[in-house]
Amino acid sequence: VKAIRAAGGSVETGAWAARLLVTGGAVRGVALQDGRIIESDAVISSLPPSDLAPLLQQVPELSALAVSASKWQYSPILTVHVWLDRTILTDRFVGLLAGSFDWAFNRTRILSGSIDGPQHLALVKSGARTLLGRKPDELGALAVAELHRFITGSESAKVIRTRPVWET
Repeated sequence: VKAIRAAGGSVETGAWAARLLVTGGAVRGVALQDGRIIESDAVISSLPPSDLAPLLQQVPELSALAVSASKWQYSPILTVHVWLDRTILTDRFVGLLAGSFDWAFNRTRILSGSIDGPQHLALVKSGARTLLGRKPDELGALAVAELHRFITGSESAKVIRTRPVWET
């Protein structure tokens, strides 16, 4: 946002696009649902493909892009939050190379700066399609097993609870 504004552009948030304005085969603006028209030399969309495809389908010049956007498949991200009775990880985050999860984030340290006492970790897996359909308890157990695999001494910490969160 800062870079766009610094270059003389503007950023609209919380505004819903109703249609794209095309002139000479190029997108030159956006008509918003509230009736406003925003004209521009260039338009950058942050819409997910499922929301962008209907706008693109309205513009014959963008039909190939509309077809591509409609084929887009989401790749879910899984975060399993793990609360422990004591600290097992002092770093803010670590990579879990060749693990079931990609990263372990130390939310306790990131949010409070604390490195002692109970700890809240978040294990993240991008592109987690292979884990879809697993029960929350299974995902929690998998996350704890990964902690034991990668973090020496973690076996002695008591798991208070786990909570998986899916993002699509």
